[in-house]
Amino acid sequence: MNAYDRNNLNYIIGLTDDQFSEWAESLGQEDRVYAVQLIQRFRTEQDVELMEIEESLQEEAGLDCTQALEFINRVK
Repeated sequence: MNAYDRNNLNYIIGLTDDQFSEWAESLGQEDRVYAVQLIQRFRTEQDVELMEIEESLQEEAGLDCTQALEFINRVK
């Protein structure tokens, strides 16, 4: 995600519930699609980061996750 997208995402995340509703109602279709894509991309990034943390913890515990890592890297 580039800096422009990250700034837009931070704006969306920083809205209160009331502000979000008002903002969402003001958007056109293209802007709504863009906002949803940003949120989906953010969720995907968070999921990958969580998997990497879990992988690191498993490595520290001596678990072999080679096949899982190969799958994750293919999905990325």
